[in-house]
Amino acid sequence: MAASSNTYWQISGKGSTHGHQASTGEVNGFISPSEEASPAPPSNAVPDLPALPPKTSPGEPAIVKQAPLERPASLQVGRHLEQPAVSSPDMTQPQSQVEGERQACLATNGFSLDSTETSVFSPSSLSDTDLLDAVSDGTSSSLVAEKPMSEKPADVSVNVEIIENPLPNKDINVTQIAEKPKSNVSALSEGIEGCDVPDGRKSEDLPSVSEAVPPSLKPELKKQQSFFKRSRKKSNQVRYGNAPVGQFSLSRGGRPRATIIMSLSWSAKDHKNTNQPAATGQKRSRNDAGNKVTVVLGAQWGDEGKGKVVDLLATEADIVCRCQGGNNAGHTVVVDGKEYDFHLLPSGIINPKSTSLIGNGVVIHLPGLFEEGDKNEKKGLKGWEKRLIVSDRAHLVFDFHQVVDGLQETERQAQEGKNIGTTKKGIGPAYSSKASRTGLRVCDLLGDFKDFSTRFKNLVHQYQSMYPSLTVDVEDQLKKLKEYAERLRPMVRDGVYYMYEALHGAPKKILVEGANAALLDIDFGTYPFVTSSNCTVGGACTGLGIPPLNIGDVFGVAKAYTTRVGIGAFPTEQLNAIGELLQTRGHEVGVTTGRKRRCGWLDLVIVRYAHMINGFTAIALTKLDILDVLDEIKVGVAYKLNGKRIPHFPANMDILHKVEVEYETFPGWKTDTSAARKWNDLPAKAQNYIRFIENHIGVPIKWVGVGKSRECMIQMF
Repeated sequence: MAASSNTYWQISGKGSTHGHQASTGEVNGFISPSEEASPAPPSNAVPDLPALPPKTSPGEPAIVKQAPLERPASLQVGRHLEQPAVSSPDMTQPQSQVEGERQACLATNGFSLDSTETSVFSPSSLSDTDLLDAVSDGTSSSLVAEKPMSEKPADVSVNVEIIENPLPNKDINVTQIAEKPKSNVSALSEGIEGCDVPDGRKSEDLPSVSEAVPPSLKPELKKQQSFFKRSRKKSNQVRYGNAPVGQFSLSRGGRPRATIIMSLSWSAKDHKNTNQPAATGQKRSRNDAGNKVTVVLGAQWGDEGKGKVVDLLATEADIVCRCQGGNNAGHTVVVDGKEYDFHLLPSGIINPKSTSLIGNGVVIHLPGLFEEGDKNEKKGLKGWEKRLIVSDRAHLVFDFHQVVDGLQETERQAQEGKNIGTTKKGIGPAYSSKASRTGLRVCDLLGDFKDFSTRFKNLVHQYQSMYPSLTVDVEDQLKKLKEYAERLRPMVRDGVYYMYEALHGAPKKILVEGANAALLDIDFGTYPFVTSSNCTVGGACTGLGIPPLNIGDVFGVAKAYTTRVGIGAFPTEQLNAIGELLQTRGHEVGVTTGRKRRCGWLDLVIVRYAHMINGFTAIALTKLDILDVLDEIKVGVAYKLNGKRIPHFPANMDILHKVEVEYETFPGWKTDTSAARKWNDLPAKAQNYIRFIENHIGVPIKWVGVGKSRECMIQMF
């Protein structure tokens, strides 16, 4: 912590009668003696004691006090003074000093409480106060020996105050105050390394400084070491409050800031206490992050076949989760010749050995949830209610949300001549209520129903004020909701706690099923023609309460061509016979809306963009068999704007409408691939097509789909 140009250190200490001044301008804290008299100490400082003449031992020559020296020119411009090496004196005998001589010091750069830079000096020629000044200043003070070193070092109490310097160029006054010897070792004495003291030594057995210095630390000509070496772990401990005697009190502007505890004495506390009992607790592994979660996400505009991949992985999964969206999603799964359609239920609900979870990021339309479950139960889905868990933090979609969704689409068409093309399932209005903090959650429905009814009525009135044509039978709606609440109650759990227990309990395989796709993400999709939630990997964390550390594999799902439902830019769309063929052979009709899907060539620009956001570890390429009859197959590999390639996916939809797609053309394989079950069963031209895709996006393809059922998924590795 080097002093700035507007701050100076006012240091008080006792040990000698001459003063020191420290300038904190360009000299950067280097201290030298000054001829000026020390100013009077502040009122809160310890008063000065009478100066005592230096004592000498019998037969020892008297020490002559040096005249004040002027600051060298090199220090005045902020440079270190080159000094000769220090010879190694006898550390056990007091040294006399000829008048005019000085012991050389190794400069350090400013005052720093955490500094590991050290100064080299001769301990036998310096007093305790001089040593402490050198340690506390951390600067290149030229110290003069005024008295021989005593046989036992005494604790020195020093007050240090940091106050603002109103005049940046004004020198600093250093006032020395009382030196108070102590008979016992200070309990605060920590932080001086390099002088080893045996464990168990008593305070009265403390050695003299000259005895305590090991031979390895004595100054040498080639390699100089500091007599005192500050420890980052022990020394300079900071405690807030007023500073008692024996501590440095640092303050700015006269106000106490912190207390730095230092001492020149040693005790057994400075060393490891071998008498303490061994710890009995078991140390937790630092790498114990818990179970990893596998995430399956769409890499295009949806309808890629995510449900098929989830169904394949769910056969070995313990928990299958939905993290975002609502019943606007549509997943079709074929098992044993039976076709199941899911909108809110996770596709893993088919597996009787796994648990399905609807997370807090999902918006739930209760009538749609139970209708979906009952419909699939007639197809053979048994016991689904016992295997379903619903987060108590999930928001609810009401019938009037769906009505408002339709009204908003009508207004967009009337005002702008186009609409977004939503599913009119109330997803957008429900997320709007959530964002405006007026939405209602599952926990609200299962709580005080009287309070829930009041909030429900307020929400209805809010929408009726915006849409006067909206009519809602409030009492009838509340009656139905109360019935749904009792049916829902056994399924509701605290989703965050449930996921935490699943992640950090026994080993489990946890699978997250993303709805919609990356290009429909509210943040990263082709806005405004997007959905209302985060369909990318971040939605798995926020929609389930999963830490990013627990995200494992992220599998992206993409068709061997591209489709899109609704309005919005579609650069590789084929409004010709190719598009019709893809739509017909692929049965490209929306599961949720029944609308025909727009079709076009595979666009690797959007798949690569989805990979940038999600960090896919592998790709599932579905519906390869739809391309079996084509003579040639094109793949979009880049966008051009005004004849120049653009390296990114445009955010502006006007630009995206104007881009020109650069294609790579491949010969068709003209062979039925629907019966292929292994990589070698695929035609060579189909293999080349697949290899080109994974090499271009930089992600390996793990599965290739050639049909509807889970058996038609060829696993590559």
